[in-house]
Amino acid sequence: MKNNGVKIVLEKDFKNKFISRVHSIGETNKNTVYSATFNSRRSYLNFINTYFGDYYDNTLKSLIEKIVSELESVAPGSADLFLDVLVNYYKCNKTIEEYFNLNFKKEVLRLKKDDLINFTDSIENRESYNIIKSIMEIMEYDDQVFVDDSIRELTTIKKTNELFFNASFDKDFLTSFKGKWERNQFKFILIDGFIDTIGEIHHLLYRSSEDKEPYVIFCKGMREEVKQTILYNLQRNTIDVLPISLETNEENVNILNDIASCLGADIITALKGDVISVEVRRDLKIGEKIRVNEKGFYLKSENKKKIKRQLKYLKNKLNSINSSDPNFKYIENRIKVLQSKKIEVLLSKNIESKIKIDLDNFLKLVRNSNLGIVMRNESENKRYLRFFYSVTELNIIFKKVKSLINTIDCLGCIICKDK
Repeated sequence: MKNNGVKIVLEKDFKNKFISRVHSIGETNKNTVYSATFNSRRSYLNFINTYFGDYYDNTLKSLIEKIVSELESVAPGSADLFLDVLVNYYKCNKTIEEYFNLNFKKEVLRLKKDDLINFTDSIENRESYNIIKSIMEIMEYDDQVFVDDSIRELTTIKKTNELFFNASFDKDFLTSFKGKWERNQFKFILIDGFIDTIGEIHHLLYRSSEDKEPYVIFCKGMREEVKQTILYNLQRNTIDVLPISLETNEENVNILNDIASCLGADIITALKGDVISVEVRRDLKIGEKIRVNEKGFYLKSENKKKIKRQLKYLKNKLNSINSSDPNFKYIENRIKVLQSKKIEVLLSKNIESKIKIDLDNFLKLVRNSNLGIVMRNESENKRYLRFFYSVTELNIIFKKVKSLINTIDCLGCIICKDK
């Protein structure tokens, strides 16, 4: 029906067309913008690159395109399954539950290395394959993998249980130690505040000169007179004290809380009525290992329970804010620091964008599999589908299919501009 350049498509017309168009999704589809002899192994790519030249392209098809794009951004590989469920619903009259019972096994399994090995075999780019294979060789189930750009010539992959705090602090105290300070069994104090006078830490400095043991003072700055006194004594080798005097900036606002959870210690703060000069006279806690250089400092984790509690708090906070929030990246970095079981991947400066995409897809698959995976029955040869999907992915996919079906069923007509 047409009226003044506006086309009204009644329910029967658009639903019949939609069902027939859905049938075209699949490996036999030759209506894509590719040549007639080529089809992508990804069915969702074939679908979004198929154009029919009528109202369908800008209405129902664009709606499905939006959904598959959202799916691929959070769970790469899920869009193909989404379309397969949709096809079976309209073409074979199979409900979502019937589709799952027919195509998936009932048992929820834990993701194993063998599953990932089979997945990586499908990666076409050899450099992507080699990087992911190297990660898998050292990765354990509860490891966290973090990827960063670098100025290195080659990509490096390393596993570490130390926590590295890339914090900005006064590096002048490292001068007496030629830029590096490393100690085992060090005494320390965490001060949530500014050291105003030398008298506040006099007892600590005196004790260091007597027992010759290493001390670390974590604080939020100090007066110049205090700094010069410490530097003078360091040059004379009368004390072995390293102040980590944090600069005042956004990144350092809550860093003492993270350090405290790592070392299993309390923070000295005026909010609790603590007095620095009193607290330094008490028996200070002992840390197991510390390494300090001009880039930051490494700490060996002392208290797994406190770190776990701090991580839970930070993750809950991260989940409560939007990714566009300025604090999102900051909290994400704090979580990264506190993940003691982690693998760090530093990408070479000339890395290809395709490799980054492959690596990102792999890591999303691993993260999405935390709640377990479900194996697919291989009764039908569908090479565009994975042989397993995570519980998280299946929940997202089936919800999206159900929502789309409900939307289409509720439509009475489509009104669009006639070309």
